[in-house]
Amino acid sequence: MGTIIKKGVNILGITPEVCLVAQVADGCFAELGSSCEITSVFRITAFGYHGSGYAIDFGVDNFPKNVVRYEASKRVVKLLRERLPEYCDVVFGDKRHMDHIHVEIDLRKAYKSVK
Repeated sequence: MGTIIKKGVNILGITPEVCLVAQVADGCFAELGSSCEITSVFRITAFGYHGSGYAIDFGVDNFPKNVVRYEASKRVVKLLRERLPEYCDVVFGDKRHMDHIHVEIDLRKAYKSVK
């Protein structure tokens, strides 16, 4: 399968932490027979985590034809939540996140987790 970067996606400013998130996501998608498509990383006009390189979006359109997209996406979300640190917020299924899975590294939570 492998990871696909959607045409036009700007990877300038991506952080090493988000690269690790992408590696974990690739494994989660592969378990369901899908490639992992990165649909958004860094947006200069974006506020918040996309604007700082601490967020990444994954498309949910590459599952095999015999798989229900919504159910497979929920399974990927579950796997991501199990495999990523607790300071990574994984969002899917709300009004703004029906066509992609959004993962952001919540820096406040991350710094609090440092012992």
